[in-house]
Amino acid sequence: MGKNRKIAGDRKAQRSRDLRKKEKRGHEQNTINYQEYLFSWKERIQMIVQYLIISGGFAYLFYRSWIVFVVFCTGYPIYRARKKRQLIHKRQDVLCRQFKDSIQCAASAMAAGYSIENAFREAYAEMKMQYGSDALMTEELRYMNSCLSLNIPLEQLLYDFAKRSGLEDVQSFCEVFVFAKRSGGDFIQIIHMTASRISEKQELMESIQTEISGKRMEQKLMNLMPLFILVYVDVSFQGYLDGMYHNPAGIFIMTICLTAYLGAYLLSEKIMSIRI
Repeated sequence: MGKNRKIAGDRKAQRSRDLRKKEKRGHEQNTINYQEYLFSWKERIQMIVQYLIISGGFAYLFYRSWIVFVVFCTGYPIYRARKKRQLIHKRQDVLCRQFKDSIQCAASAMAAGYSIENAFREAYAEMKMQYGSDALMTEELRYMNSCLSLNIPLEQLLYDFAKRSGLEDVQSFCEVFVFAKRSGGDFIQIIHMTASRISEKQELMESIQTEISGKRMEQKLMNLMPLFILVYVDVSFQGYLDGMYHNPAGIFIMTICLTAYLGAYLLSEKIMSIRI
């Protein structure tokens, strides 16, 4: 009888361990790699439509050829990769701002006497109230709290988050925080220093964006001006540009113009894309 109870207890303990492992794997599968971006079907359709319109416009204005339009369509992977980088940077900027607020909430909780783990649980509640349950950092804190309930060390969770975030400030904070946790440092001071550094960088970036906002508008207008001129000439003086199409000399000249236009566009984008 006692042997049967022992066997039943061992089986129950094994099922419990298996369930905890399954939960852990499920949590790991739900984490986000912020250095990658997965497009939704809606975003994919929007990108395809946008690229077809852009390709069709350039093929008509510079070549008036369906063959060129088909050739231009092969450049969609380049457009997609460029769009992906932009969305990754945009999401990382949002994550950095929310991360700063979350660690400040954790610091306030620790100052009130909470332990480190419980401070992150309190930070989750505050972030949920402030940003909503679907915010990036709210999801991360929910994941961390779930893992903490499975006795996964906080250091491991922070290292994992820092690796996935791709943000230098987050990585530096996690390294210093883990070192202080092991050696007994002032967590509140570390958090305030990190939050202050992130705030300074954000304020500097906002100041730069404000200063160049006028130039950015000028850049967008100058990028569109050559296309508007072509459309204006084509509509106002019908037949004036016919000599530039469907002949070797015209194709060569239009190719040079298109190359110069794309080079100027990429150069202006690079000048205006300032990241600290």
